[in-house]
Amino acid sequence: MDELISEQIADIQPAPAEEIPAAGTEDEVTSLGRFKSPAELIKAYTNLEKEFTKRSQRLKALEKEVEAKPAEVKEYMKEDWQQRVASFTESTPQAAAFKEDIAREILEGELGGKPDCLELALARVLLKNYTAPSSLAVDEEFLENHVFKNDKIRDRIIKDYLCGISDTRAVKTIGAGGQPAMAAATRPKSLGEAGK
Repeated sequence: MDELISEQIADIQPAPAEEIPAAGTEDEVTSLGRFKSPAELIKAYTNLEKEFTKRSQRLKALEKEVEAKPAEVKEYMKEDWQQRVASFTESTPQAAAFKEDIAREILEGELGGKPDCLELALARVLLKNYTAPSSLAVDEEFLENHVFKNDKIRDRIIKDYLCGISDTRAVKTIGAGGQPAMAAATRPKSLGEAGK
């Protein structure tokens, strides 16, 4: 069809400027559409044909690029995927808590084509879910669920408290001047302590 149109346009020779009839009758205006003269119509068609040629060439170049690139097979499409996931979760048990987030990160991101996509996805998920220790120390829910109910932590706090109490000296009841004091007098154990 393009060849037919090209032949028809080639047969139409633009008239010199003085021979171009002015848009006189309504039929001529309608037959040329929005163009004022056949020369403008031919010029517009030529420009359109050039643009079409450029786009066709660009499309052809892009098709060649796509053909040259090997098709990327996503890691989760490979046969050993289930075995790799099982091995990963066995070697990284903390990943089990984030399995949906890891899957989303692999499927929605660009990680699907990378051989270490599981590790990268876990790292991204952990980074997104990271909470600074200083924030956890003031989080009442965290403290209640993970600190106050932990027997080891509770025993350690009690032990430290009791050790702190036993390190204090007894209260002196009578001082050197005969006045009652609150703690017993201590005697120096060495010359260095006596000089103080």
